[in-house]
Amino acid sequence: MAGPPEAARYADDIRSAGHVMEEVFRRKPYLQFLRGKSSPDYSLIEARDGSMIPARGGKALCSSYGPEKEARRILSGSQGLKRTQILVILGAGNPEIFRATESLVPGQICAVLDHRLDLGGFYIQTLMNDSRPEKVARDESPHSPGQSDASADGTGKGSESGDLNPDPTLPDSIIEESHPQGHAAKVRSDTAQTAGSRLIPQSESPDRSPSPGPALPAFQSYLNTPGCHVFFGEETLVSLEHYLEGLPAENFQGIRFLKHRASVDQAPEFYEFAEARMRGILQSRMSDLLTRFEFEPLWLRNTLINSKHASSHHEPENLIYWQDRWKDRPALLISAGPGLTESLDWIARYQHQFFILACDTALKPLLRAGIRPHGIHILDAQKQTLLHFLNEDLSDMVIFADLVCHPALPLHLAPAGWVFSSTARLIYRPDGSTEELKTPGTDLLESMCGAQGKLQSGGSVATSAFDLLRFLGFRTIYFAGQDLAWTFRQLHALNTHHYERWNFMVSRTLSLETINERVMQKRDLVPVPSVDGKSIPGDFILSLYRSWFEQSIESLKHEDPVKCINLSRSGSQIEGMQNLRIENPDALPEMAKNPAMTATDSTSAANASRVTNGTNAELRTELLEAFKDARKRDESNTPLLQSIYQSLLDLLYGEATATEAEVVWQRYPELRALIRRTEVYISRNQEKLSEERASSVYRTNLKKSLTQFLRFINRYI
Repeated sequence: MAGPPEAARYADDIRSAGHVMEEVFRRKPYLQFLRGKSSPDYSLIEARDGSMIPARGGKALCSSYGPEKEARRILSGSQGLKRTQILVILGAGNPEIFRATESLVPGQICAVLDHRLDLGGFYIQTLMNDSRPEKVARDESPHSPGQSDASADGTGKGSESGDLNPDPTLPDSIIEESHPQGHAAKVRSDTAQTAGSRLIPQSESPDRSPSPGPALPAFQSYLNTPGCHVFFGEETLVSLEHYLEGLPAENFQGIRFLKHRASVDQAPEFYEFAEARMRGILQSRMSDLLTRFEFEPLWLRNTLINSKHASSHHEPENLIYWQDRWKDRPALLISAGPGLTESLDWIARYQHQFFILACDTALKPLLRAGIRPHGIHILDAQKQTLLHFLNEDLSDMVIFADLVCHPALPLHLAPAGWVFSSTARLIYRPDGSTEELKTPGTDLLESMCGAQGKLQSGGSVATSAFDLLRFLGFRTIYFAGQDLAWTFRQLHALNTHHYERWNFMVSRTLSLETINERVMQKRDLVPVPSVDGKSIPGDFILSLYRSWFEQSIESLKHEDPVKCINLSRSGSQIEGMQNLRIENPDALPEMAKNPAMTATDSTSAANASRVTNGTNAELRTELLEAFKDARKRDESNTPLLQSIYQSLLDLLYGEATATEAEVVWQRYPELRALIRRTEVYISRNQEKLSEERASSVYRTNLKKSLTQFLRFINRYI
């Protein structure tokens, strides 16, 4: 019987174990999902090497001879792993695999994924039912009838720990379970215990109490290690994706997969999908990182210069002014994919029934076909965007532009009006929270001019335009030219500015087909499903855009559903979009199928067609009227912009050391984008670079970046 000191220690153990798990749940809240998900089919059995391993229905989930040896063999694949590489282990049937933490450097990321939700629940439940409280609880129980205090070796010496020997009347099959290969695997489960006693395997020393540590020490140590996470079951794949998407891409250089074959072979399709999905996410993040390295200085300088065009949310130049303006109206988003050429006749026939938003590249093909969109969306920060508008009449159109657009565009283009916005990408954390990843310069601009309205983007103009239409209130959106593939071995529709430029290059030895083929051969092509059920050439970048649309449509399905209808009869298959014209090229839009939808109470179905045909003109009138009375704004540079310019000028003509630069970054954090690529390079190669060399690299690149930035911005201030 346990005395007061033993009871006090028991209470302390309970509190300690509970505190440990609560701390784990606090730091890794997604693990709360696994509580209560265990299955009674699971139990722990003792392998031949003494390790405790999980079993389902009495069958071990890993090697029952040497799970530690099996785990060491798998983990040997992590040798040579760099600090910036992510380690992913597929399959968690062997708990010794969690000893991966022993080879990780501080801060390194490791993720273990298993297809069995109930196995994760069993692991968590086992840790919550720590062996120390169980042991003390057994010690407090009185002896059961028929049990002896004698030791197993017959000496009559009682166990100091108070553990009792097994009842000799019990059959051997309960104490030890014969393994098919011939060795004994000792069972540790509720069925192998009697009230107030523990069955002691014959191999255990009678005068030595069992280790008071946790049943799964490697698993507990793994959960207590920062950067180490576990995901069990298909239900937790979303948390895994959010975790990977939330990682700072500059902190990793690659990913390495290790596999517990006994687990992977039980659900190969699950692991193939998970591996491909993880690789895709990390490739997307790396692509995003490289894009930021290349364009962040451009975005920063353009946003700061364009701050002179920003306005309050009460003015039509601010996107917030137009929020949810046109609900229950259909919109048509037109991109410049090769399939647009075939869709132009259909669009011209029904253009009066839509609000038409064109991506900048698609403007010229539309105007050549007699189609005048209501709005044009611009996202690109480079000056070449001007080529999409060269020699075109924009007097009855409004340009919806991101503030990162080149400052020359507002100076040289004359549309009916400009509407400005910014881009903010939402990052989902494993705990369900979200974080906005804004374009550099956005916070500085908003501090000067207030919020301008934010759009999400998947990297292309079309993805941003899709969110723009949602922001304007449209919930039925038609798509044209959204091929996202190399349809007819081409990337753009005819009559885009690319063809205008290529036409001057055509000669007897150089055809348009050859030019297209050369562009195409620079991409790493992969076959993707087509809308006609066949396959079509695609590439990695286009697949990223397609995945963005598919994920956005799926995520909006339960929150704010948007009906997406694809008009293209070629191109890649985009899950979640209806293909309207595959079987019938002359299929009617929904409004024409049911004219009464657009008829008011005073309008009969007979003249509903007239009302529908007026939709285009009505929307254009409403859009343009807002800019007729727009006041002329003071577009002089703000004092803050002048202060930023002077601070960077002083830094350039000073020592330009990291210490001096840090003073400027502390005052204007977003200006760090000017040197971010260099900082990431130094961080990744800190083992190779001496302090002197790192300082030299930083100073050289800082001066180069500041020179380019100030030289450009000086033209506009």
